[in-house]
Amino acid sequence: MAANDSEPYQSKAVLVHRLSSSAETAVDPDFGQEARVWPVATVPLPVEPPYPTSCVVIAGAEAVQLVAALAEANEVTPWLIGTDPPSRMAFRPLLPGDLGC
Repeated sequence: MAANDSEPYQSKAVLVHRLSSSAETAVDPDFGQEARVWPVATVPLPVEPPYPTSCVVIAGAEAVQLVAALAEANEVTPWLIGTDPPSRMAFRPLLPGDLGC
């Protein structure tokens, strides 16, 4: 049980999964949510079959920028990376002991 005066955990890195463009995860153009430009230089690579996702760890100052951008997005926000079609992403904090991707 956490003490009442404890601070929320602040991760120093974010694990980012770029989801495949399969029918289950493709961005629905009729959804009406505007795509956002990817906010940092480090990007998850395009997904290559047979893998369902690609993965990258965003750390340091880029993690701070990414978390700020995520505060203005939601779980279905499409992301624009370069000239690629909009991508769906999944995010989670990198916890102590995690191996990353």
